Formats: sequence, structure tokens, C-alpha cells
Amino acid sequence: MIRINLLPYKEELRKAKRQQFGILAVAFAAAAAFAVFVAYALYGVAIDSQDSRNQRLQAGIDSTKRQLQEIEEIKAKSAALLGRKNAIESLQKDRNNTVRLLSEMVQQTPEGIYLTSLQQTGANVEIKGFAQSSSRVSILMRNIEASRWMNAPMLKEVKAVVVRGRRVPEFIMTFQAVDKGEATEEGRSPAAAEDEGAALDDVATDANAAAGGAPESASLPPPAPTSEGEAATAPATTTGGSAPVETAKEG
Repeated sequence: MIRINLLPYKEELRKAKRQQFGILAVAFAAAAAFAVFVAYALYGVAIDSQDSRNQRLQAGIDSTKRQLQEIEEIKAKSAALLGRKNAIESLQKDRNNTVRLLSEMVQQTPEGIYLTSLQQTGANVEIKGFAQSSSRVSILMRNIEASRWMNAPMLKEVKAVVVRGRRVPEFIMTFQAVDKGEATEEGRSPAAAEDEGAALDDVATDANAAAGGAPESASLPPPAPTSEGEAATAPATTTGGSAPVETAKEG
């Protein structure tokens, strides 16, 4: 027997499909919402973690800045202490230079020369004085050149002045107070020594001409009295002219 279903089955089918679609849509929306929530939570955790790292890094940067500042302060203090140490060492090293220079000048200054001024600026020394004759100035230059503690003598000026009725050479000379050492003394060749001697002889000749040809045997009057420890000075009174009298000083 044939059975015929007269119920609207298609409508029931559509209704079932709509129900399934609604369930799927709700499930999809719930899944999407859950995914968004999870993603938001993960991003929040990552942001919090990064903020914590940034805070630790900033704290480390601040600590490093403080350490760098302390290092700079330590460097400044170290530089100041090093400067004081170098200054003390320099003073300790050079404290005997003045005594040695004066002692060397006493040994190398020949008879017939009166020094009126000695001034030192660093290694450069300038001396002024009177000579019995111009050849005495040449001898002084030779002695300075031969000394271990003095070098490079140079005659800046020679002029004839009248001291107590006598025409005598007044000179200004410069040299360097340095330690030439034994190697420098031994390394000088005989030819260089001869050339130096010839140059000094020429200087003596020119100085004799400037001084009016004063004979070497002429004698100067004794220098004015000086206190102990000062360099000898020229006579305080002159006849027919005047000569400056300066006390020995050290730059």
C-alpha cells in the first residue's frame, strides 16, 4: 500500500537548518570572543612584562650614569693628585739647580770678570757684567761651552763703558743651564772644537775693538762690597760715565 506524507517536510527541513546555522553562528561568535579575550590577555601580559623590563633597564641606566659620574670624579681627583705629584717631583728634581748653577758660575768665571746680574728663566740664563778685557769674555764663553751643566753661550751685547776713569767692556751673555752629559762631551769632534775656538777668537777680537782696545793687563778696581751670598757687583761710582749695578737674581 502506498503511503503519502502530506506534512510540509521542506519547512521542517528549513527550520532545522536555520537552527543549525544559529547554533554554529553563536558558537563561532563565542569562539571569536574567546580568541579576542585570550589575545588581549596575552598582549596585556606582554606589555606588563616589557614595562617591567623597561623599568629594570632604566634602573640599570641610572646606576650606570651614577657610576660614570663617580668615575669622572675619581679621574678628576686622580689628575689633580698626579699634577701635584709631578709638581713635587719637579721641585725635588730642580731644587739643586740654583745651587749647582751658582757653584758652576763661580768655577767657570775667570779672573778679571765682575758679574752684576744673573737671571734665570726656565733653562735660559742671562748674565751681565764687566770684564778686564774682551779676551776674558771669550774665556768665559769657552768655559761655559766646556761645562757639563751649561751650554750654548751667546754674546748678545758688548760695549765700552767708563768705570772710575777706565774704559772697560760691559757685556750681556745668555746660555742654557742643561745637563749635556758625558756622551755629549765625548762626542765632540776635534774639528768642531777648532771651529768653536776660532769663533770665540773672532768674538774676542770684535769685543776688543768695541772696548777701544783695552789691554789685557789693565786691571779693574775692586768691586763694591756685597753681602754674603750675592754675586759680585761692579763699582758703585764711576768717572766720566755710569754703569748700571744690578743685584743677582734668579727667574
